[in-house]
Amino acid sequence: MKKRANLIIVILAILFLIGVSSLVYRFFIWQPEAIWDESPDSVIIASDPGCIEMDIDYIPYVQIWGDGRIIWIEYNINGERTVWEGNLTHSEIKQLIERLIRMDFFKFWHGYNEYCAGKFLTVRLSDISSRRMIVSQNSKFVELYNFLATGAGTKGKEFVPTQGLLYAYPIEETELPADTEATFVWPEDEFGYNLEELYTQKNGRSISGEEIRFAWEIVNSPFAVVESNGKVYWIGIRLPGIST
Repeated sequence: MKKRANLIIVILAILFLIGVSSLVYRFFIWQPEAIWDESPDSVIIASDPGCIEMDIDYIPYVQIWGDGRIIWIEYNINGERTVWEGNLTHSEIKQLIERLIRMDFFKFWHGYNEYCAGKFLTVRLSDISSRRMIVSQNSKFVELYNFLATGAGTKGKEFVPTQGLLYAYPIEETELPADTEATFVWPEDEFGYNLEELYTQKNGRSISGEEIRFAWEIVNSPFAVVESNGKVYWIGIRLPGIST
């Protein structure tokens, strides 16, 4: 009986060591392969602002889809937003991911993010997804994030959506000063409705064509406010597959 008990102890010790070795390998040594979902609907790389609540028309500073589509954001000194769109090749995406792998982006020993607000980057591969905060102390991550957020080397073209959901709120219900002046006037006769009607709908209105082109110009302006029927409204657009 004593020999049998000793054998069980030895077996359990071996199993324990195997388990510990596997965990050590998985957490500190293992690295993923540069394989990802290459479908056009799969966002594989994206930035986010942490727990900060963003407006309806918020678009991440950078998003990359599995087929190579990339969208990134640029603001000028006046606060005007431009959304750019480009395409990366399979080879260029693979190089980006391999660069992240070499930087230990997917290593578990990085620990959890301690802060709520800041610049975050999420990368989704076929066998792992990792989200890291970009901190100034890590110059390599900062350099890579800035590279991604400026188009990852693509020239790109200005992005103009073809459809979206339009929302409107009276200026008094926003964080903007109530006396904010509107530089745009909503063409009620042309579009067939005013923004008070849109506001009371609550669920937004599907727009396309000239409506979204006009509204897109407004939401990319510094304050996104427009006059309608003698009142001032803040408007926002949610874009399917792009807004988060």
